[in-house]
Amino acid sequence: MKEFSLALLNGVIGGLIATTIALFFREVWIKIITPWYENRVYRDAHIEGTWKAKFSNDTYTDEERVEIYRVGHAVTGTITVTNGKNEGRTYNFIGSFRNLVLIATYHSKNESLLDRGTFCLLLTKNGNQLEGKCSYYSDSTKSIDHSDYVWEKIISG
Repeated sequence: MKEFSLALLNGVIGGLIATTIALFFREVWIKIITPWYENRVYRDAHIEGTWKAKFSNDTYTDEERVEIYRVGHAVTGTITVTNGKNEGRTYNFIGSFRNLVLIATYHSKNESLLDRGTFCLLLTKNGNQLEGKCSYYSDSTKSIDHSDYVWEKIISG
């Protein structure tokens, strides 16, 4: 019985060590090796940096500052409304940039607001402008709508 208990304990400890090692290498692969490789083979335009955005619909226009971070085709960033009806609001976004098209979803950093949506923007003007549409849920109007969306590059990343 003692030998069985010792063998069982060794098996459990060995399994835990093997699982820990596998999880460690998985994280290294996902967070270090894959992004490094994607950046090495990336051949699209470089859109990372700071952009000035103009969001307009039938009732108001907001001016925004957009920070874009890119690893391979994956894009993340923040949008801060600098002037307009929603001044001071901040949003996070995540998406991808392929073949001159940026597609992303965004949501408010303020968890008490339900503002969220998607945007699809085309890179134009020799890589200095992203323009397209934004579909969004507005917490203030409790509806889904769409608007024109234009970003102009001000600082390269």
